[in-house]
Amino acid sequence: MAKSNNQVIGGIFLIAIGAILFLNELRYPFLDGAVWGAFVIFVFSMIAFWGYFQDRAPWKLILGIFLLFLAAIILAEQMGYIYGDYRGAFVLWSLAAAFLGVFFIKRDQWWALIPAGVLATLGLIVTLEAGWYFNDDFIPVILFFGFSTPFWILFFLRNDTNKLGWAIWPAAILLIFSVMLLGKVYFWDFEEFFFPGLLILIGGLLIFRSLRKDRNPGPGL
Repeated sequence: MAKSNNQVIGGIFLIAIGAILFLNELRYPFLDGAVWGAFVIFVFSMIAFWGYFQDRAPWKLILGIFLLFLAAIILAEQMGYIYGDYRGAFVLWSLAAAFLGVFFIKRDQWWALIPAGVLATLGLIVTLEAGWYFNDDFIPVILFFGFSTPFWILFFLRNDTNKLGWAIWPAAILLIFSVMLLGKVYFWDFEEFFFPGLLILIGGLLIFRSLRKDRNPGPGL
């Protein structure tokens, strides 16, 4: 089996190198050093995918998806479709897509939604700052709202197998941070309202949890 795997990996390398040399002989003007690098990254992504289908290790899938998107980003940049600070946003979104891929292929890997949401949020912030006039005061609002999103998703995905009711706590706390920071942008004093708001939130969640358990003892909070 190990010998067979080595042969497949060697075959992928040879095909990729042959394709690069073939295109280079055709004197394509866009085949400069960066594009060669994209081809090499693409080859490594294929190797990572091959490794994943051999042992189903999630990190190989993450690596494969990320490298595949990274190769595409390099090619798109060389062709003029991506420029400036947007590069960083696309890299972050590529990592987010890699973790999402793990979740969609193996639904029991629910943890992958958390880094996916965090990375997607950071990519959005980079895009907003790079492309438009954007009030920096709203960055913490978007940051905490985005960070809360994957926990809300986890909470609504809870079932008998995945006991994810705990996700309501970080989801709600991060959301209230976002709302209060939004209020601070306009007129609220965040420091004065934070502690009372947190107490109200926790009390409301405790009441909701108690009522839900009384009505439906199934998989929940």
